[in-house]
Amino acid sequence: MTEIQPDNLADCEHGLPEGASIVEPGLVEMPQPPGIFAGVLFDRAEEYLNAVQRLQNQDEKADLYVCYFLATHAVELLLKAFLAVKGSTKRDLREAKIRHNLPSLLEHAIAMGLAAPQDFSELVNVLHNMNDRHDFRYPTGYQLHLPPPLYCLDVIRPVGEVIGKITKVERVEAHVEWAGATRHLKGFKIRWSD
Repeated sequence: MTEIQPDNLADCEHGLPEGASIVEPGLVEMPQPPGIFAGVLFDRAEEYLNAVQRLQNQDEKADLYVCYFLATHAVELLLKAFLAVKGSTKRDLREAKIRHNLPSLLEHAIAMGLAAPQDFSELVNVLHNMNDRHDFRYPTGYQLHLPPPLYCLDVIRPVGEVIGKITKVERVEAHVEWAGATRHLKGFKIRWSD
């Protein structure tokens, strides 16, 4: 395929990947491939879990609300990464009934083949119940009744490892496919449309 330069828009429309469009000279907008999206979600979840680990290594009683918030959000991102790999779109993941609802996300993930151990399922419910009204982010006056953050990590990490293996394969395949579909767009910026 011939390389298309940003100033040669007339030749470009026929060579765009599915769902892509030129939004202005030199800029192509297209949906983010699900495998790439899943990989980004997984990476962010790992960053949050690593932050919990670092905080707890400093002091096991320090910043508990922060640790639980980070752990809760990591679980949300891990489950969304799994669902994205299994075909859920960004729009699907933004639906109000599942967007931040950990038990619903877990239920969908299990329906799509995630083997979730009992302790992980129980932790998901506990984290969701304690953070149902964003209680980890805003002071609401309740007392924390959760297992220690390091225990939470011990429960979350094995599920994260399973999701990570699946996500890694899908991410690589998506990058290869995407690179092939866009190689002729050298000189264009690409922005995700979804």
